[in-house]
Amino acid sequence: MTAPAPPLDGLAVLDRLIVEAFADLRSARAAAARTGNRRNLDVLTRAEEHLDALLEYRHAVVHRASPPAAGVAAEPGRRRDRPR
Repeated sequence: MTAPAPPLDGLAVLDRLIVEAFADLRSARAAAARTGNRRNLDVLTRAEEHLDALLEYRHAVVHRASPPAAGVAAEPGRRRDRPR
């Protein structure tokens, strides 16, 4: 069973984490550009993965919280002028 989606105003904490992860990625990229050793490249990879995970989670939360589409427009391949 999946957990219920948090209210949209609860995205403030998630957005703050995304901003922090983006800042971490920016500094990791700068460090990797200065000295491309193995440690800096590993830190860069982890920073990218962390930001990606947060962004994917936010995307899922927003789409899970939005109401489902209804009507003819929500039915792919179906046209209004085609008889039912």
